[in-house]
Amino acid sequence: MGGLSVVLPVFNAEKYLRSSLEALVEQSEHPDELVIVDDGSTDDSLKIIDEFVFPFPVIVHSQENQGPGPARNTGIDLATQDYVYFLDSDDMLAPDAIERFKQVFEDEPEVECVLISGDLFLDEGNIDRSCFPDHSRGLPAGRADRKKIISCFCEQGRWTVNAFLYVTKRSIWKEKGLKFHEYFHEDTELFYRLMLSVDEFFVLDEVLYFKRVRPSSIMTGAKSDQHLKGAEVLLASLTEKKNSLSRLERRFLSIASALAAVKYVAISKGLNEKIDYRLIFSNFIAYPDVRYVLKLAVLFVPGGGRVWDSAKRIPALIKTRN
Repeated sequence: MGGLSVVLPVFNAEKYLRSSLEALVEQSEHPDELVIVDDGSTDDSLKIIDEFVFPFPVIVHSQENQGPGPARNTGIDLATQDYVYFLDSDDMLAPDAIERFKQVFEDEPEVECVLISGDLFLDEGNIDRSCFPDHSRGLPAGRADRKKIISCFCEQGRWTVNAFLYVTKRSIWKEKGLKFHEYFHEDTELFYRLMLSVDEFFVLDEVLYFKRVRPSSIMTGAKSDQHLKGAEVLLASLTEKKNSLSRLERRFLSIASALAAVKYVAISKGLNEKIDYRLIFSNFIAYPDVRYVLKLAVLFVPGGGRVWDSAKRIPALIKTRN
């Protein structure tokens, strides 16, 4: 197989960066290359990188702050190996994760994307896990084509879209014109395009990634204009994808659109911003679905946001009680 590049965007990560780097060094098998993109850090992140002793090749690039999406794009451009994986600077991989990635590509050279599962770990205090997305795949392990993977997503309803939960052939990014945008929710928008670009997948339905939960992270932070813009870009992007799709792919994007519309409306209401109903209507026309209407309707009634948050927990509660 070809080598594996790990792309690591870094922005003011001095508190956790060393532990993430140490977790890479302690892997049962090392990556063939680490590409670190310093995204305009103003703390001691670069100093930590400069002083760290790496047992594998490292590329370090510094740029003005642009956000995690553009930083990943830079990392892809700088990477030289055949496969690429995205690691967040405050998280950690399971000790054998790199070895497991490499083994799949060695055994299954036709595979373009490996899907993995993740889990949360709490950095400080007690945080209600039910408030955070489930990072487990819940998909049948092994090789699968696009049709099977999309069908599983539609039937099982686990929409894990984070960039740290897949490994890809580097070539597909250029061949398919895949790039992360600069706003929040960039990994969600990219994931839907990735799913429609890859022909052969492999599922490692085991926890190989550990996501740190901390009060100051993007994941737990208050919503901002960047979140709203990202939700708008996501919704518009999904609307543009309605042509040349199979029936199953349209169903996949229909569900994705319903989720994106709910996110957009919820963020708009939370920021007291005007909702662009033309955007929502255009998206609904592209993917008419009764679930779309029901999910949006809940948000437009008084207290609807709280009702929606509670409703999302029902499947998990039923599963637990059974």
